Amino acid sequence: MTYDLTWPAPIRERLLDFYGQTAQGTGRETAELNKALTEIGESLERTPTAAGESRNGGRRVMIVSPLSVEYVIDDGARHVTVIRVHYSRGKRP
Repeated sequence: MTYDLTWPAPIRERLLDFYGQTAQGTGRETAELNKALTEIGESLERTPTAAGESRNGGRRVMIVSPLSVEYVIDDGARHVTVIRVHYSRGKRP
């Protein structure tokens, strides 16, 4: 059984901004962002209660470099909503 996953419009807009940042790179940055986004999305749809770490207020944080997301789970409705995203390219050689 899976969870429905919602990426609200402001979060999707931030993700598009992150992709714009990766467009300045060699292509590796975009691939890393794609991989992280796929892994996070799949984990949140399958096992959100086991993904990431718990925080105050029922929030959870999941980090798959270079992306981190903060999300909340409605177990009764089997629904996950991403409430914050952060992109960090880190230091590049």
